Amino acid sequence: MLPPKIAMSSAKDIDVGTRGRQRQLYAQHAKLYDFRCEQWHEVGKGAAKLLHDMGATKVRFEFQADQHRTAHVNHYVVNHQAFCHLRLNAGSRECWTWSALEVVTGQHKTPIEKRLALKFANETLAAQFKDAFDHAKEINRRFEKHDDEQLLYRTSGK
Repeated sequence: MLPPKIAMSSAKDIDVGTRGRQRQLYAQHAKLYDFRCEQWHEVGKGAAKLLHDMGATKVRFEFQADQHRTAHVNHYVVNHQAFCHLRLNAGSRECWTWSALEVVTGQHKTPIEKRLALKFANETLAAQFKDAFDHAKEINRRFEKHDDEQLLYRTSGK
């Protein structure tokens, strides 16, 4: 069962700003679903954000539901064939699906694979998310390449 189409009358842009060492690159109101037990489950409406961690120099996706202050989903936006590859949900131009390895904190350090769907109020907002998400992947790809070059430089003794 795929996420149903959602009519959202309260879609709004969220001001872009800097909080501490994180720069908010993108924020938009949307509805999040996750896939578990062989079906889609609604997580809720909230803020879908792309945050650039200035210390780690990586961009991550975070979803914070309207009724909670904590993030429900938190993962790095990677340029990988199996993860963070946006696909339109069947029959909808307002909903993107993808898989990701969620950032885990606390006792369990092993990343958790999640399958997600994000539903927007209209096609335009969905297209803007895709552009921002792809830009975040490019930012992370550049930093990963730089990290690989630094590692090669350090291990080669130069």
